[in-house]
Amino acid sequence: MNKTKTSNYFFIVAVLLSSLGQVASDIYLPSMPYIAHDLHSSFTLVQFSLAVFMLGFCLPRIVYGVLSDAFGRRNLTFVGLSIAFLGTFICFSAINMPLLIVGRFLQGFGMAGCVTLAGAMVRDTYDGAVLAKFNSYFAIANVLLMSITPVIGGFIQQYLFWRASFVLILAWSFIALFLFKTNVQETNFHKDITHVRWSSIFNNIKTLFLKKTYLGAVGCIFLSYAGILAWLTLGPILLQHHLHITTVQYGFLCGFGGLSYVIGGFFSSKMVGQLGSRRLIFIGLLFYITAGIVLLLVGAFLHLTWILLVIPVYLYLIGTGMVFPNAYTCALLPFARMAGMAVAVTGTVQILGGFVASSVIAFLPHNASWPMAIVILLSGIFGLAFFRML
Repeated sequence: MNKTKTSNYFFIVAVLLSSLGQVASDIYLPSMPYIAHDLHSSFTLVQFSLAVFMLGFCLPRIVYGVLSDAFGRRNLTFVGLSIAFLGTFICFSAINMPLLIVGRFLQGFGMAGCVTLAGAMVRDTYDGAVLAKFNSYFAIANVLLMSITPVIGGFIQQYLFWRASFVLILAWSFIALFLFKTNVQETNFHKDITHVRWSSIFNNIKTLFLKKTYLGAVGCIFLSYAGILAWLTLGPILLQHHLHITTVQYGFLCGFGGLSYVIGGFFSSKMVGQLGSRRLIFIGLLFYITAGIVLLLVGAFLHLTWILLVIPVYLYLIGTGMVFPNAYTCALLPFARMAGMAVAVTGTVQILGGFVASSVIAFLPHNASWPMAIVILLSGIFGLAFFRML
């Protein structure tokens, strides 16, 4: 097999691995009201299953990163895929809500390894301009998945049943496992057992959080993802159960949300040379505050409709397209010599923001927009406080 084909196979496998979490997170969103009905559960517990997935997706990232630096990526990837496969099978066969929640946690725990290790393997394999090119392809693939996965989930719920979403995830996991086993070898040729020393781990994390600019950037990332998960947690129930749109319509509305993020990201990529990352973060945070205020006013003074709900949400998502890439740049730029740890910690904090927001939203009223509006508004207000540290 020539080098180009090998490189293409490796990229396909890396995308399959890194996108597992995105697919598992989003594809069952249109089915959430129906899962509650079929499992004789409450909307609160179904929403909380998304928060539990995020918790599992968050907790082990640093552990996967540290262990892979010490012992290699390949065997740990098999471990992550196996855990994800087990969790997905439990979700598919769940006969009650506690079993589904256990399965979602195991899904997230395994898929955290897939995402973390896929990124590490890409960094091991490519450098310089080639690395930049493949990272661009990764971004395009993730945005496409963000846009189409809820649409697919909507059609699955409309014409099949909610368990079929987990069958698709099982198939995705199996294909990723097969292609990984047959096409990818160990990429870490600089294994270092000292990476697993607690003192080294603690000192690296301490170094990150003692840096004022890192703290400011990672605070913006935490808050930005909190707003996104507020929308993903409340949106399915509010739009389908209370505003009576179909699962397919909900899937398309989520897809347009992904395109809103693309608009913000495109604007950021074109203007970063003129405005710089710091100003673009500030503009994005103003979008957050505007979206939160509009959503609060709509809920307080107007009859809520689906279009009045999604317009401020899309405004918020345009802002995240400006904040995320620039906040990540500000967070990682000073740590070239400990990039792996910086990426793992930053990703953990991001997902933790989603877990906190999703957990809070799950236990608040699901028939009104104000819980999501408050999360979005506070993400902008507190984001400005963190912005001052940049």
